[in-house]
Amino acid sequence: MGSLDVPATALGLSHARKLRIDLDEYDHLVTSPLRRASDTLEALAPNRPTGVDPRLAERRLGVWEGMSRARVAAQYPDFFLADDVMDATKTPPAGEPFAAFVERVESVLREAERSDKSLLV
Repeated sequence: MGSLDVPATALGLSHARKLRIDLDEYDHLVTSPLRRASDTLEALAPNRPTGVDPRLAERRLGVWEGMSRARVAAQYPDFFLADDVMDATKTPPAGEPFAAFVERVESVLREAERSDKSLLV
């Protein structure tokens, strides 16, 4: 889905609720601004305060936004390696370069390292 803001599925939320992960060791929970991510975090940690950081948004996929993997592979076969693995070094048309995506997410992690609070992203 890329950066399209689609809600989490009922099945995905059900799985998240069943995980029952102990998140008490984390001082701060942060998520992508996209609904599917924030809804999933809420299902994992109900009634816990959470934060949103736009730098954690999923990679912008340009013209691929919302397209199925099969459709992308059919229309853009040169963007895939053997065994139907997407070549992350290639940028989708009008999309976000992988290096920019990584830098964006790493900036959150670097800030967390400098903080005296534990962070779950």
